[in-house]
Amino acid sequence: MLKINDNIVKVLNYLKEKGKITKSERPFSGLQFYLTIWYLRDKGLIYCDGINERREKVWVLTDRGRRVIEILDELEEIT
Repeated sequence: MLKINDNIVKVLNYLKEKGKITKSERPFSGLQFYLTIWYLRDKGLIYCDGINERREKVWVLTDRGRRVIEILDELEEIT
């Protein structure tokens, strides 16, 4: 089961807008960012698409992650 919290929604929305996320582009700081990234990775919603010139991992959405965003957008329209 996927548990959704504010940080997960922030990261997913950022990925929806920008298409990728790295350590230097994170929408919030601290350990919570890494815990959120690892959780999304373990659930199969994002994957590492390589390393940028600053040697930071570049995280992007999987098809499953895009579907979760679609579902969250539909829920937002309802409320």
